[in-house]
Amino acid sequence: MLLIHIAIEKARRDHRGALAFEVLPAGGEMPGWAT
Repeated sequence: MLLIHIAIEKARRDHRGALAFEVLPAGGEMPGWAT
């Protein structure tokens, strides 16, 4: 879980991370993940 959260945080800062969001099930859109 922590690794996933870190990956999302990293993806948000990295433009290339956009690809990860496409693969993840709306992980970035969920407010819970953002916080």
